Amino acid sequence: KAVTMPGVNQASGYNSIEKETATGDTTYNIWLTRIASTIKWRQSRYDKDWKRAYSMYNGIHWRDMIETDPSSDQARDRITVNVTMSNVLNIVPFLMSQNPKFVCKARKEESVKAAELQSEVLNYEYEQRDMHTQVKRSVYDCVEIGHGIIKIGYALELNEAAKKSDGVIDYASYIKEDSPFVKRICPFHFLIDPTASENNLETARWCAEIFFVPLQDLCANQRYDSTVISKIKKGIYTPGTKSTVFDNLSDASMESLTNNGFGTVSQAYPENNICVGYEVWDKKHRKYYIFADSVPEPLIEKDWPYDYIDNFPYLKVDYIPLQDDLYGVGIPYTIEDQQFELNRVRTSAFEHRRRFNRKYTAVEGQLETTEANKLVNGEDGTVIFVKAQNAIMPIQEANMSQDTLVVESMIKDDVRQMTGSDALISGGQLPSRTTQGEVQTRTSLFRLKLDDRADAIDKFIIKIGVQVLQHIKNNYRTERVVQLVGLKAVNWVKLTSS
Repeated sequence: KAVTMPGVNQASGYNSIEKETATGDTTYNIWLTRIASTIKWRQSRYDKDWKRAYSMYNGIHWRDMIETDPSSDQARDRITVNVTMSNVLNIVPFLMSQNPKFVCKARKEESVKAAELQSEVLNYEYEQRDMHTQVKRSVYDCVEIGHGIIKIGYALELNEAAKKSDGVIDYASYIKEDSPFVKRICPFHFLIDPTASENNLETARWCAEIFFVPLQDLCANQRYDSTVISKIKKGIYTPGTKSTVFDNLSDASMESLTNNGFGTVSQAYPENNICVGYEVWDKKHRKYYIFADSVPEPLIEKDWPYDYIDNFPYLKVDYIPLQDDLYGVGIPYTIEDQQFELNRVRTSAFEHRRRFNRKYTAVEGQLETTEANKLVNGEDGTVIFVKAQNAIMPIQEANMSQDTLVVESMIKDDVRQMTGSDALISGGQLPSRTTQGEVQTRTSLFRLKLDDRADAIDKFIIKIGVQVLQHIKNNYRTERVVQLVGLKAVNWVKLTSS
């Protein structure tokens, strides 16, 4: 019995698949459809959670949180105690060292000097290109939403305008020509093949990076196919913009794909016409593409540029991996209920104080009106004259339930247990007369709780170093190495595909 695939024309569907298999996606609309479908699939399953996690980290926990110029004398109706940000800021420094150093080990005795040289060059590039800043940003993504993405590449050529009058069109100052680079990719801007056999980047057939570029810069880029650019200029193709591609999506989390919403108020600036682009890496046919949304021809199509790298030039790290799931989860996911409950407890205490402000009883006829006004409006130290002793008496206010303090303590203990954040590390109160030995023991236990996560981050950084070194070994000449480290570069051996 014939089975019809959803969304595929029975007559032409097989031909399209056959054409892709034979020649490598000559029907480029396949890629545009594949990307659009993956965006919608990911939006329906993950983007809301990621958006909520970022909001929790940023202290946006209540629906009525946004106010214009709030201040202490304009008290909000809700109190936020942002333990989510505090835990992230406590844990990230323990997961990664401040200034990592790479050490290459030789497998053969005759390669010891070459290994030392490679270590020196790798550490030089890692520091000079400020790669650690990009890595740390991705680790923050990892802890906040559950995973981080890093791109490792080699800039053989930068995006330059065909005419000098078009000016500069590549604004990433930390990426230099003829040098390796590391770049943090926003998780909202990265797509992974959802059919990956083991639900990870290593077994995916393809991945894609979403990027945004002004239409003027897109048309001025000399790296792009001049024929396709000509069709765009003539109006034959109209690239999809951030407003046409993402603004009609139902999930507000996609706002992060639109450059923080800039340009939604006025269209007076050329850079408001931001086009959506896709950088696609196809492992099946070893192809590299750059597409503009809604343009059925690639701006760039070429063979895989990095033959010396086994997998994609992207690395992904999960904070808490989930079995058989493409993405992990972060700290906000694990303490979401506790965070919101803590906010409610503190808010109830705040409301109690507001409801039970100090009130008084006064004996009728024993207090003049002017003296009563002093009681209501007077500053500290105001003298009030009465006609009889005890003419004014404070009303005993209702005590706040002790359960509030007990519940708050339980919530904080739950957060520490779930995140592995000991009171010593999070700035909590230690028992009285805590000895130095106890402090060291508590620190060791804290490290043990996070040891698995720290190990994952260490391996992530090592993989980054390995890829950077592969780029260096395949693109640096001996003369370049001599300029960096001196005459000992005579031990430099260029890595070849053989």
